Amino acid sequence: MWSLIVGSKAMRLVVAVLVVILTLFAMTLFIQKEAKEDLIREIQVEQMLTERETIKRVEEKLNETDAIVTSPDAAREWLLRRQSGE
Repeated sequence: MWSLIVGSKAMRLVVAVLVVILTLFAMTLFIQKEAKEDLIREIQVEQMLTERETIKRVEEKLNETDAIVTSPDAAREWLLRRQSGE
């Protein structure tokens, strides 16, 4: 009896369908995982670029300040010009 059920064409078809479904499911999980990792990498790259731009702007401001401020009078003039919007 068992050999009739296991050896039947219907059972082979059911097993084949299950194998295909499980394979497609595994492929879907793999593709989703890769897509998620790609998205995380893109976000990290954007964050690093933004951070690099921020550091560059801060360094430029510091260099500007260092170049201008050489004495207390120059510092006062620089602050007054900065506050007046020049």
